[in-house]
Amino acid sequence: QEVLIQDKALKPFARMFDQKFSKPFLGAVWGVLEARTKGMPVTDRITQTCFQYIGSIINHAHLYKFIRPRLKFLIVDAVLGCLCLSQEDLMQWREDPAEYIRKDMDIMEEFDDPKIS
Repeated sequence: QEVLIQDKALKPFARMFDQKFSKPFLGAVWGVLEARTKGMPVTDRITQTCFQYIGSIINHAHLYKFIRPRLKFLIVDAVLGCLCLSQEDLMQWREDPAEYIRKDMDIMEEFDDPKIS
């Protein structure tokens, strides 16, 4: 896999990371997403970062081989699970619909929102 790094001094590090650490790191990211789907406390910011990492490595063939048999979990459980209306969303909608809409439309709120990933 060709490493696309502009700074030539960083290419050896990028290759080393890709070869030695990218699979274990992906395994850890996967574990975080599995924990969230099982109801364990994982912040929205951490979830968003996990989705961003997966999005950035999906084109690497050796990492896609890990993801491919687990696509159903990724799409159905992890991604769609984040997109569904939660109990907290429903409670906020019932108590203060204007605040629910404001929060949903606030660009600063998007920074941590895994739905945006």
